[in-house]
Amino acid sequence: MKPGDIVLAELPQRNDFKARPALLLKMAPPYGDFVLCGITTLLQNFEADLDEIIASSDADFSSSGLKQTSLVRSAYLVTLVPEDILGELGEIAPERLARIQRNLARFLELPEQSPKRNL
Repeated sequence: MKPGDIVLAELPQRNDFKARPALLLKMAPPYGDFVLCGITTLLQNFEADLDEIIASSDADFSSSGLKQTSLVRSAYLVTLVPEDILGELGEIAPERLARIQRNLARFLELPEQSPKRNL
């Protein structure tokens, strides 16, 4: 598996885990865990400049393995062990992955803090 793959994974859902599609963002060293973000069909949760809609009319939709227009929820991040990945569904275009990663990096940027003064 590689970044950009859409997988079926056991994702946390309130008090349980549920098999859901997720986007593999990166493998986390040193143990080979996977950093993923969840995918949903609840498009009303879309956050501009952060999330990404994969529409059935998009060029990479058929290769994604998704069944209907879906929302990549970039801030719904989870790190899972390989055993929690149930299978591969497909992949998204490299350009879309790069856009999602840029949006997520911008979202995670923290304002610079001024150094604390000793009192």
